[in-house]
Amino acid sequence: MNLHCYFIFPKIYPTFCLTICLILGIWWQVHEPYWYWSLVIASIGTTTLIILRRKCLAFKLEFILFYVAAFFLGCFTCNRTLIAQRNFCTYTNGKNFDVMGTVIDINPTTNPYLRYSLRLKLKELVSTLNPSCRYRGKETLCVYTQSLHNITVADTICIHNVHFKTPKNIEFMQFLLKENIASSACVTKCTITMINRPFFSWARSISQYRDNLIEGFKQCMDSKTFLAFSSIFLGNPLAKKREDVLKNQLKIWGLFHYIARAGLHLVIFVSIWIFILNLLPIPWSIRKLCIILLCSVYFICTWPSIPFNRAFFTLLLVKVCELLRFKTYYIPSLAVITFITLLENPIALFALDFQLSFGVTFALAWFNEMRTQTNRN
Repeated sequence: MNLHCYFIFPKIYPTFCLTICLILGIWWQVHEPYWYWSLVIASIGTTTLIILRRKCLAFKLEFILFYVAAFFLGCFTCNRTLIAQRNFCTYTNGKNFDVMGTVIDINPTTNPYLRYSLRLKLKELVSTLNPSCRYRGKETLCVYTQSLHNITVADTICIHNVHFKTPKNIEFMQFLLKENIASSACVTKCTITMINRPFFSWARSISQYRDNLIEGFKQCMDSKTFLAFSSIFLGNPLAKKREDVLKNQLKIWGLFHYIARAGLHLVIFVSIWIFILNLLPIPWSIRKLCIILLCSVYFICTWPSIPFNRAFFTLLLVKVCELLRFKTYYIPSLAVITFITLLENPIALFALDFQLSFGVTFALAWFNEMRTQTNRN
């Protein structure tokens, strides 16, 4: 029986299958961390693909080898991430350390007792009881503190007498992993020592420009407009927590998903600039370069999130391929971005914003392709 006479089957791309194998490897490692079972599953999957390889380009033998490698790569990256956090939390749990690291980001909080959160790139931990006991690593830490002591981004600092305690909430630990944070600590009374401040830093310049941009918008807008704009178009996490009135209004109208900064907001930004650039007598390639540069500046000067990162990097990949005269399709491009995102942070697979953002986008892309095939037939 030829099922193609009765059903419309969407095209299966090798990059999509590669991403699916990576996802299966991550999922399998979290739920069944035994390598021999992974080997059995990979063998069964390989046999199935070999049987089906005559019917589809994505199931040819040369691609199957990459699928198996992607499955084990997902197992390896996920296992390494989980073990790294577990070992760090076991080492620091219930102990006090002097934390030396480089400030990556500074964000205000809504807690009046812990007003700031410092994200640090760890360099060294020194035990307060035994200074000769040192730990050197590259983990990312989040430290909540009351004051900054004139600390800025890119400074190398030492926070004295930080007490680490491993949270018992498994969901909170998964949230830390999704944010690429090994552990967090709250310090109500701390002494921060400046170790080094570089003469110039791109990270510090971007952070200061972003703060000045926020302050300029705050002076030009009323409080409600500023909170809505800062949250939706800039992704300010502090504004998201304070805009209760806007949240309630969006919930009433069933538009609460608009508050999640994603592809729609980037499309609005790009559409405005395309309209402006089309009015100027400049070459097509220059317009593409301008769109890429403007979107990159917008991305750098805002706060990151998984939906917005997905939209930005997919757009960046498509625009670069257009500039290089490479033909692209949306599903393979999105699959490449998904693969890179999970390779960099495999635990993001279990985050709700990742599942909704990538899952819904893939579903819409599949439906659009099937509708196109229907119109052609």
